[in-house]
Amino acid sequence: MKMKSTQKKFKFSSNIYLILFFAIILLSLNLRAQTICTVAGNGTNTFSGDGGAASISGIPNPNFISTDLAGNIYLFNNNKVRKITSDGTITTIAGDGNHRPPIMGAQATNSGLYGCNAMAVDDLGNIYIADNSNKAYKITNTGLIDSFTGGGGVGEYDFPTLATNADYMGGIGGLSHDHKNNIYVAATWDCIVGQISPMGIISTYAGGENRSHSGWCGFAGDGGAATSAKLNSINIITVDSIGNLYIVDNGNARIRKVRTDGIISTIAGIGIYGYSPDGIPATNARIGNIQGMAVDNSGNVYFTTDNSIRKISNTGYLYTIAGNNSNTGGFDGDGGPATVALLNKPGGLSFDKCGNLYVADRGNHRIRKIAFNPDCGQLEIYEANQTSNLLIYPNPTNQKVNISSSNKIESISITNTLGQVLFQNNYMSYNIQIDVDSLPRGIYFIKINNKIDKKFIKD
Repeated sequence: MKMKSTQKKFKFSSNIYLILFFAIILLSLNLRAQTICTVAGNGTNTFSGDGGAASISGIPNPNFISTDLAGNIYLFNNNKVRKITSDGTITTIAGDGNHRPPIMGAQATNSGLYGCNAMAVDDLGNIYIADNSNKAYKITNTGLIDSFTGGGGVGEYDFPTLATNADYMGGIGGLSHDHKNNIYVAATWDCIVGQISPMGIISTYAGGENRSHSGWCGFAGDGGAATSAKLNSINIITVDSIGNLYIVDNGNARIRKVRTDGIISTIAGIGIYGYSPDGIPATNARIGNIQGMAVDNSGNVYFTTDNSIRKISNTGYLYTIAGNNSNTGGFDGDGGPATVALLNKPGGLSFDKCGNLYVADRGNHRIRKIAFNPDCGQLEIYEANQTSNLLIYPNPTNQKVNISSSNKIESISITNTLGQVLFQNNYMSYNIQIDVDSLPRGIYFIKINNKIDKKFIKD
């Protein structure tokens, strides 16, 4: 009997150790999946760097960002639209820096731009900008500016109509798109969301109850048709991968969702501004002034508020994934868990094709990445002591790898996963290119100045 008891005890202990072992692995993977880093911006309030590495460029006060299917990032600052390609290079693709209405039909880089209240990029690579004139225009994937919606004489109460005939007297506060090439427009003070079809016809998609000039802003309609609901001061919208629409109903201190069957509901907020702790149902929480929103492929909703990024899980609970939920922002944490990082007035959010989340960290003049899938997407840029920015691109690569740093590069070595040194050389430069064509496919590590280790993949 004793022997039997001992065997059971030993089996129980073994199971406990196995459970702890796998729990540690899962925890480490989870922490790795939420590492934060900088992908663009040197932290200064000065515009600079076109044609070079985004990591050492100046991107003053970026607010609106978007990503495309190829992994490029788009941002708006200084009345210009800038593009960060997947190899980490930043260029201006629209705007000459002058604050003035865009010229329809002109080459986008030769035209002024009139501010930005919202931005979206569709699956074809066309960029949509809502500006300060209550209009939205399109920058085509061939680089031309084209009229899109607004400036006509037809009010929202007379939809459907041609999008170019629509009139948004209350301004446009949000833009988004779905994978059927429909574009969604949030008319902020007119309290409706319009859907523009690929044929250019706009119709009411949410809001507009009573269909008149007065009485259609407010709060009503949850559980019913979105077109019969009331919204109030809507300023951000986004559409998920299956076509559900999410609305920051700012005047009602709520986030609302319109399912693909047209039914609207509240998914966060109780109608009172404020802060609520993590771990409670989002529908029981107070939420603050939201500046950006994005949805991942699993249906989790992310939004920026109070110098933090918060998440509404697909089970309906509220969590913080980055920042400190305070009125005092800062810059800290690159290379570590996002949950202990500091942000400063975070704005727009956007997911890339890999599931990584990008945030416009406005007050820090940077674009930062929360790496849910760190081996895919824009390169991570950080150094342990945060004294310089470092860029390695393209990554993955099949022939040459470029290394750029804001500090002088004095030495570089490349090792494989076994620790064997395959390349070593001394330099005195800020930009180095190394031919890695002879290396077999696999994972390698670059050591810079004998202290910074960065990973790259050879295709």
